[in-house]
Amino acid sequence: MKTKREVIQAEYGEYWEEVKDHVDSNGCLTPWYWRAAKNYDSYLKMVKDLNIIEFKHTFFGPSSLKGIENNNGWLPIPDSLPKGNYLFGNYKDGEWQQDQNYIYGPDSETLSLLRTCGATHYQPVVKRLPPLYEKD
Repeated sequence: MKTKREVIQAEYGEYWEEVKDHVDSNGCLTPWYWRAAKNYDSYLKMVKDLNIIEFKHTFFGPSSLKGIENNNGWLPIPDSLPKGNYLFGNYKDGEWQQDQNYIYGPDSETLSLLRTCGATHYQPVVKRLPPLYEKD
């Protein structure tokens, strides 16, 4: 699995050398990067090629990096988790896979078994609010 910085660098691809000094830790270009761009035509081509979008008000970056600031909500598996319902996931043969499991308390045995099965990340399952009405 790549590091956060490696993912950001890969998404900028051929433009990385040009923008690397203007990209923050979440892959966003500094707000006034377009003024620092050496070649405005190249900047416009990059915006089109990478589908540059607004992330957080005046910060811009490739649309493919949306969610990188919190890793799309996935956290590395800790030594223990409180009782609750969780999604667990891992990459297998280059594909992301996930499964839902219930943890009955701070249970290192269950987490150890999940790690043995290849799980690397988790995400709490959030209970959804019930519908407000039945039909229109």
